[in-house]
Amino acid sequence: MNEPRRIAVVINLDWTLKHHHEVFAGTQIYADKQGWRCSLWPFAPEVVDKEGRNLYDGIVGRVHPELEEKARSAGIPLVNVWVSSPCQNLPGVYPDLRHAGKMAAEHLHARGFRKLGYVGLSRAASSQQLQAGLRESAKEQDLKVDSLLVSTSFSDSTRSWERFQKDLRTWAAKLVPPIGVLAINDKVARYLINAVVELGHSVPEDVAVIGLENEEVICNNPSPSITSIDLGDRRVGELACELLEKLMDGETPPTQPITLPPSSLIPRKSTDSFKVDDEIVAEALKFIAEQSHRPIKVRDIVAQVPLSWRSLERRFQICRGSTINKEITRFRIERAKRLLAETDMLVKQVAEASGFANTRRLCEVFRRSEDMTPEQYRSQRVLQS
Repeated sequence: MNEPRRIAVVINLDWTLKHHHEVFAGTQIYADKQGWRCSLWPFAPEVVDKEGRNLYDGIVGRVHPELEEKARSAGIPLVNVWVSSPCQNLPGVYPDLRHAGKMAAEHLHARGFRKLGYVGLSRAASSQQLQAGLRESAKEQDLKVDSLLVSTSFSDSTRSWERFQKDLRTWAAKLVPPIGVLAINDKVARYLINAVVELGHSVPEDVAVIGLENEEVICNNPSPSITSIDLGDRRVGELACELLEKLMDGETPPTQPITLPPSSLIPRKSTDSFKVDDEIVAEALKFIAEQSHRPIKVRDIVAQVPLSWRSLERRFQICRGSTINKEITRFRIERAKRLLAETDMLVKQVAEASGFANTRRLCEVFRRSEDMTPEQYRSQRVLQS
């Protein structure tokens, strides 16, 4: 019987980041299936013993130059999962942060925000990729992006924290509402909300905020809850191990890193606002949002405004590039996603609470919109929580 493969997983779990924990969890899911024997290390482990024999068949994790050199000298396959690693020529599996930035811009643009902001980290590849995606999507929509980049060590000491707070407040004070802002993570999103509220702005009416990672405790407490993008980091860990197995079997490494698109954007109150130039369309959108739990129809929206159906439909096309029916469906899907992610309601109950006629109708529309069933969406959310 063959000995189980020995794998070193190099991830520092002392860092209380969901990204680290989820990637680690993904590696263990794959390792358990393959029967691997894993050792967890926060820093670069010794890769050979005193006699020069390899201690590991493969290594996966956040790779520093020291570990890269050790593994290369010992001939041990290595897979990187650290986006901002200085070792960029290694086989790697990473979340697609550029895609996440585009997703945030599209979400804010759909809510009518014509000015965007970004709060990120200076000299961090992950932050640069996220910002690039936001800017690319903003450029397509002819939107302006105002950015603040802060030190990665902003919370390492009282002095650095005070400097960060001052810079954040100074930047936030110059924002001209309404504006939608993407933050590098949920913690920074929460700090930003604190700053803009202290300045007298309202979230989301003046400043809408999106975070990253979907750290649910931070996102849901205190009010307002934070809209966030879940990167699906557990899948990153699984695919990194899958790639490592191929390398251990002698396959040629891929020429480019493997990137995974985000799992989903979880809409919450921090972006629950709609900014359009047409006051009547804004009034109609607000009604749709507030009544998305009911089986409302176009005639119900028309009854709320001093316009005919044709006139309102024309204004929706001009302001939103969409029909009234499509906007109703979009709000229903967002509500269904929130209920699937945050409650234990049966799918039938979710359909009723999202304004759909029945479960079958919810499933049809959900699959068309999200390319998966409501059950698959919930299972994905459960695996990542």
